[in-house]
Amino acid sequence: MRSSPTIMPARTPLPIMNRVPSISLVLAFVLAAACSSETTPQGPIEPELETSGDFELTVEVTGTRPDADGYDVAITLTTGADPLMRSVEPGGGTLLLSQLPAGTHVLRVQGLAFQCRVTGTHPVSFTIQPGATTRAKISISCPGPGAPPAPAGSLEVRLTGHPAVVLGGSRVVIQVNDVAEPLIRFASRASTLISAIPPGTHSLRVEPVADDCAAGEAGGNPFTIVAGQVTTIELAASCPPVHGSLAGSYEREIPVGETPWYLSERFVLQADGFFRLEYADQWGDIYELSGAFFQESGSAGTVLRLLFSSNPGSWTATATLEAGCLDVDYSLDMELSDFASGRYCR
Repeated sequence: MRSSPTIMPARTPLPIMNRVPSISLVLAFVLAAACSSETTPQGPIEPELETSGDFELTVEVTGTRPDADGYDVAITLTTGADPLMRSVEPGGGTLLLSQLPAGTHVLRVQGLAFQCRVTGTHPVSFTIQPGATTRAKISISCPGPGAPPAPAGSLEVRLTGHPAVVLGGSRVVIQVNDVAEPLIRFASRASTLISAIPPGTHSLRVEPVADDCAAGEAGGNPFTIVAGQVTTIELAASCPPVHGSLAGSYEREIPVGETPWYLSERFVLQADGFFRLEYADQWGDIYELSGAFFQESGSAGTVLRLLFSSNPGSWTATATLEAGCLDVDYSLDMELSDFASGRYCR
């Protein structure tokens, strides 16, 4: 006899509120999740502090006889570094100097012709605020026709001797006897002509870019100006011998898989501060570029400045000496696309 199927009682559905967690359970879950997660508190990102600002100087010139060779603006920084020198055209203009250190600095106008003078307070102090542009104006009066010009003469400064001074450039500082402010000109050639110097006996000194080098007497070199004439003074430049460990031949290293433009290429450094760049083309012809070099002061490690005599003032290279090799970086102005920056080793 078949047994009757067991009939299970129908499941009574739970009330809907029993299927929804209570608010207290939800809060407990959220708090537990918050406590279990490990998060690192993120503080606000501090912006980098500005330590420099820009300076805009307007030079206004009035009068009918402006200085024919323009004006020199010298800015002495509060940091004690060498003054910044900028030139202004005879008719005046605006100079913009970027990223000057914050603080109070002093500017002077130098190289004024006899008939010109700065009106108002001079020299002028100005303050650079971090991240801001400071503006100032200098007025120069050059009246005329008025009285006839005072007699004046010119000075030609010739530099001979070591090319590290001639090619690297220098500052010519002229102290006129009755003028407190010196006249400063930058010279980047073997000969520099400076005009509008009053007659009399004055003194000059030359400050080469290469710190260890010198030209003439360090204490001053007297010269005499005669009205209407050009006085020439010739100063011999000299540099101390470079340490003997730098002298030698450095051959370019050619990376694997690279085809060089030249069959060979090497720098030959001499202990007296001269160098040669020798290279041979694919047809066996040998060429040579020469120049002088000096060690840059204030640089980390041994950094050499290479000055090519082929185009003074433009063709330069920087070489860092490390582990017997020269890492050479050519100037963009060198216009020798065949010479890419590279490594030269003994």
